[in-house]
Amino acid sequence: SEPTMDVGCRIWHYTVGPPTKEGQLAKEGLSPFLAYIGGPDGEFSHKDRSYYAGDRIRKAVVIVNDTESTVKFGGGWELTTQDGKKVTGGRIRRTKIGPGELAPEKIHIAFKAPKVKQRTDYLLKLNGDADREAHVTDTFALTVFPKEKPPVIAGKMKLYLYDPIGDTRKMLNEAGVKFEMLASTLPPA
Repeated sequence: SEPTMDVGCRIWHYTVGPPTKEGQLAKEGLSPFLAYIGGPDGEFSHKDRSYYAGDRIRKAVVIVNDTESTVKFGGGWELTTQDGKKVTGGRIRRTKIGPGELAPEKIHIAFKAPKVKQRTDYLLKLNGDADREAHVTDTFALTVFPKEKPPVIAGKMKLYLYDPIGDTRKMLNEAGVKFEMLASTLPPA
């Protein structure tokens, strides 16, 4: 027969042992003090991951303090190759996070994307510390592509553009492509 309490309720049995991977993830995600890498300037849900060499990469350290006391948070960050070789890194200044505060804009990580000759994958790692028990580490995958050289149009060819709205003109200018604007849909005779 199953054990019961005096009030006739069933007594539940619990498994004892190390937490499963899913259990550990739930514990970290439900931590009352949490820090993770998100999009910059309050746009913490932006998960941009692809950049060109030399681009400025800017991410926020998003902090959630679901406790009833002020927590001091600091630590460091580093960009590593997939095999763990450190490329760059920095310190995070100690910052006070108030009780119940959601802080998606207080702390930022910014650096230039490394020069690469081919597509290269990196890991941005947050190694935070707090003056209380908390989940303050995160890893964010990034990809850096080589900076492309502007395309060259062969020979005496000319590129003509009819673009009354200006979207294509902007894109070609950013890409460094030379062209001649047309006032109408036909090139000059």
